[in-house]
Amino acid sequence: MLNLRCGFLRAMRGLIGTYALVAAVSASAQVPPVPEVLYYRFNESGTTLTNYASSPPAGTATASIIGSTFTQANAFTATANSLAGTGAAASTDYVNTNWATSLTGSWTLSFFTSNIVPSSTLWYILGDATAGSFRCFTNGVAGPNNWILRGPITDVLISGAADANQHMVTFVYDSVNNEIRGYKDAVQVTTVSQTPGLSFSGAGPFKVGGYGTNFTLNGNMADFRLYSRALTATEISDVYNYVEKSYFVGGMVTGLTAAGLVLQNNSGDDLPIAADGSFQFATPLVDASNYDVTVSAQPAGQDCVVTNGSGTLAGASVTNVAVDCSDTPTALVITVDDGSSYAQYGQPIDYLVTLTNNGGTTASGVTVSSAATGLDAANAKWSCTPGGGATCSDKGLGTFGDTVTVPFNGTLSWVVTIAPLSTADTAEFDVSAPGTSASDIDTLVVFRDGFGD
Repeated sequence: MLNLRCGFLRAMRGLIGTYALVAAVSASAQVPPVPEVLYYRFNESGTTLTNYASSPPAGTATASIIGSTFTQANAFTATANSLAGTGAAASTDYVNTNWATSLTGSWTLSFFTSNIVPSSTLWYILGDATAGSFRCFTNGVAGPNNWILRGPITDVLISGAADANQHMVTFVYDSVNNEIRGYKDAVQVTTVSQTPGLSFSGAGPFKVGGYGTNFTLNGNMADFRLYSRALTATEISDVYNYVEKSYFVGGMVTGLTAAGLVLQNNSGDDLPIAADGSFQFATPLVDASNYDVTVSAQPAGQDCVVTNGSGTLAGASVTNVAVDCSDTPTALVITVDDGSSYAQYGQPIDYLVTLTNNGGTTASGVTVSSAATGLDAANAKWSCTPGGGATCSDKGLGTFGDTVTVPFNGTLSWVVTIAPLSTADTAEFDVSAPGTSASDIDTLVVFRDGFGD
C-alpha cells in the first residue's frame, strides 16, 4: 500500500511538473509590453529613429543620430536590428533622444548588446551628464566584459554581459522595495539596495550610444527600452524571448492577379496581399511554436492554394510557405423567364434571357443557342444589353442565337420576342450555353375579360 501511494505521488509530481513547464512555455510566447518612455528598434534607414513607446514624453516622438560613426538597421536577430558604433567621442557622435531625463518612482531600463571588446578605454552606451551623471559603461572600474550603471544611485554591476556575444541587460528600480534588480539574459543576477525615494532629473538630452563627451558604444546595441514601472520577471523573459528566440513566418505568392487575398497564421494576424512577391506575417513566434498559414479570403475570381503552410519553428524564420493563385474555371449560368406561367394566343411573348460568368476566367467565343416548341421561332426578334465588359450582337431576327464573350462577373441580357403558334397548347423556350441550360414553359390560353388581373 505504501509503494502504491509513493508511486501515485511521484506520478502527480510529474504531472504538476509537466503542467508547470507547459505554462512556462506558454508564458514565454507572450508579446512583451510596450515601454511607456523610450523604445528604439533601430530598424530604419538614415539618421531618424522612431520612438515606439506608448506614451513618449513631449518632443521625443523621434530621436536623431548625431555625427557620422553610428549606423542603424544592422541585423541582430531574426526579429531585431541594431545600432552600430565605433567608439567615437560622444561630444560629436550619439543618439539624441530629445528627452530631458526625469525618473521618479519605479522604472525599468533594458537593452541588448554584442561585439563589445575588452579595452583600457571606457565605452559608454547611455546617460545624461546633467542628471546626476546617470550613465552605463564597460571597462575601467566596471572591469572588462561587464556593464555598470552609475550616477545618483548605488552602483549596479552586471558581470559577463559586455562581450562579443548577444546579451540582454535589464535594470529594474523598484521604488516599493528601494532596490535595483539586475538581470542578464532575463535571469536575475544581483539586487542592490537604493536610497529610499530615488529620483533624479536633468536638462538633457539623455543620450543613447554615448554619454557626455566620453567614448561611445563600440559594438552593437539593439531593442532599447525604458519603462516607467518595474517589470516583472515574466515580462523580462517575454522581452528576451521576443528578441532572441522569436522568428517570422513568410514565403512567396505567385499568380495573383486580383484584389482581395488575405492570409492568416494560426487563425489570426491577418495579412492582406496585393500582388505577387514575398510576404511575412507581422507577429513573430517563439521558437518551437507551431504555425499554420491559411487563406482567409480568396481574391475575386481566383483560387489560392497554400503549400508548406504548417509546421514547427526550429531556430530560424520560415521563408518557404508557397501561395499559388490561379483563375477559377469558367462558370456560365444561363436563365430564361417571361414572368408568367401562361401566355395568350395571338400575343407575342417577351422572354428575358441572361448569361453570367461566375468563374475567374473569361469565356470567349461562347455559343448561345435556343430551341422552341409551340413558338414561331423563325420570326423571333431580339436585342442584347451587355454588362461588366461582356460583348454580344446588338440585335437580331430569326431563331435566337449569338456568339459572345463573357469575362468574370460579366453579364449579358437579351429580350427575345416570339409569338406563340395558334395550333399549340403550350409554349416552351429552351436556351443553352456550354455547361448550362434553362427552359421556360407557358400554358397557352384564351384570356377572358379580367383574367390575370
